[in-house]
Order: sequence, then C-alpha cells, then structure tokens
Amino acid sequence: MFGVLFSQDDQNNLPPPEVLPKTSKVGTAAAVFLKIPVGSRESGMGGAFVALAEGPTSMFWNPAGLASSEDFQLSLMQNQWIVELSHLFAGVSFPFAKGGIGLSVISLASDPVEITTVEEPSGTGYYYNYSDLAVGLSYGRNLTDRFSVGSTIKIIQEKIYHESAHSVAIDIGSILRTNFYGFRIGMNLSNFGTDMRFTGRDLDVPYRRTLGLGEEESPAYEVQASLNTIYWRIPTNFSFGVATDLLSLRESEDEKGESGSKLWLSAVGNYPNDGDFGFRLGSEFDFRQLFFIRAGYRLEEYRSYPTFGFGINVSGVNVDYSYADLGVFNSVNMFTVLIDF
Repeated sequence: MFGVLFSQDDQNNLPPPEVLPKTSKVGTAAAVFLKIPVGSRESGMGGAFVALAEGPTSMFWNPAGLASSEDFQLSLMQNQWIVELSHLFAGVSFPFAKGGIGLSVISLASDPVEITTVEEPSGTGYYYNYSDLAVGLSYGRNLTDRFSVGSTIKIIQEKIYHESAHSVAIDIGSILRTNFYGFRIGMNLSNFGTDMRFTGRDLDVPYRRTLGLGEEESPAYEVQASLNTIYWRIPTNFSFGVATDLLSLRESEDEKGESGSKLWLSAVGNYPNDGDFGFRLGSEFDFRQLFFIRAGYRLEEYRSYPTFGFGINVSGVNVDYSYADLGVFNSVNMFTVLIDF
C-alpha cells in the first residue's frame, strides 16, 4: 500500500482555488434525455417557453401551465434525434378541480445494435437496445386569476441491454400573468429527485478466493460477486423566463385583443446542475390562431444554435414543425400534433 503525505508547508504552497483550472460540470448527470426539448412549438421558439407553457407539453416546460386547461387535449410528438435515436412524447390534459391535470410519457430509444467483441469484431449475431423512459403525472391550479402553480411527479428509467437504472423526481413551477400588455413571468424547477445507478445480471461475476490457514492455503474456490456501479445525479435545472405580446403594446385598451393576432417575444435563463448558465430567446407570430411562424436561439456552454418552426390550426387540430441546426450533429426535425376535443 502506498500513501502520500503533505506537510503544512506543502499545503501552504498550493495555489489558491481561483487560479486552479476550471472543471466543467458537463457530463456529470444521468438521464440527460430529460433535457431534450419536447414539442415543435416550444422547440421552434428555442425552448424559451417557461412563461408561455400551456397544454399537454407544459408538463415538460412548466406544469403551472396546466391551470389554463379548458378542454381535453392530446399531444403527440415524433423527433428523430441525433445518432438515429427515436425521441417520442405523448401527453393528455384536461380540466380538473379548479385547474388541470395531465399524464405524459417521454421515451428515447435506439434501434437494435449488434454486439461485437475482440474475438468477433464483425459481430456476434446478438443485439442490444438502449432506451430511456419517463412517465409523469401533473397538476396545475390557479391560486388567483393571474397566478398559477403546478407540479409533476415522474418515474424515470434508463436501460441498456440487461442493466437498468431508476429514479423518482418532481417538477415545481409557477406562472404570473400581469395586466401589463400580456407580460408574463414563469419559473420552474425540474428533475429534482433521487440519484441513479445501474444494476442488472451482467454485473454478476464469479470471484476466485482462498482461505489462509496459517502457513498453508486452502484450494481456490469461486463465490458469486457483483460489480458495484456508482450513483449519478439526474439533470436538475432551474428556469426563469419572461414573455410579452409585442402587438398588444401598440393597441389601446379599447382595441386590445380585437386583431386576434399576437407576436410573442420570450426569454429564459437556465441554471442546470450539470453545466453552466444557458440563455434562450424565442418569438412567435400568431395570425388569428390559424397560422404560426416561430424562431429562436439557444445559447449554451458548448453549443449555440438557431431554431425555426411553423404551424397551422384546422378545426381544433394543430400541426407544428420545428427545425434545429445542431452543427456537427446535423439538423433535427420535429413534428407535433395537438388535438383539442
């Protein structure tokens, strides 16, 4: 066994913390699929949606948005994520007890991948899958005519081959809608929950040991052992956002709302536990709830990219599309359908 001892003089000669190299927090959390945007409208606006959250997708962005539920709504999303991963979302919401309640499912999965070994680099004929899953139950309620709160409890699972990891987490959010030209303030704490670690049958291994008997040792024998994996935190994030309708700024009190069109501008700041501060900016032109054009920008620690999108509403059915340029990972196209019953 080796050890290293430091004298008091050695400790005094260490450089102060402020001059030590900065350590990045990127890659220090599990279940990072929880950070992938949900919804084409929201993604098209760069994810700057904390203050505008509504409908089934609000269960991802800010559950306080469920408080505005007036009808039964169903949202379905398909997103071909990077490296050929399939990213899906399904959510339903409806009015309940002076607010709204909803159920959501998020999944991320790979196609079957063939297993290779050193002896068989071309493939063994056996395959494995990678998959993530989060199922959440949410409730949002109006505390006043302008202030709403909401919360989500979710079960999270990551699985690869025969190993899996689990967590339970909550989201807590709020939205304040002022009477100053549609100005809104939103806050959301997401994915606050238990740490995760992988367990499974592939971690069970035989271990050879002997019993020492004085100067002699017994013959070696095997016992069943298990490799212990470490715990990883999940990607907790605090978001603070504001939004306003720029068209309402030009309307008088008598004209407000008569045009039926809106031009939303929103901004969000993110404080994740696995990265540095991130900023998002988004806009949406809503032409009389019939046609929508959106644009946004995401500024994060190691990547910044623009987003775009559009949507149409026909007889209570919204069809939305968004595009994001992820640079070295190419582009991502997302499609969402929202049905209002």
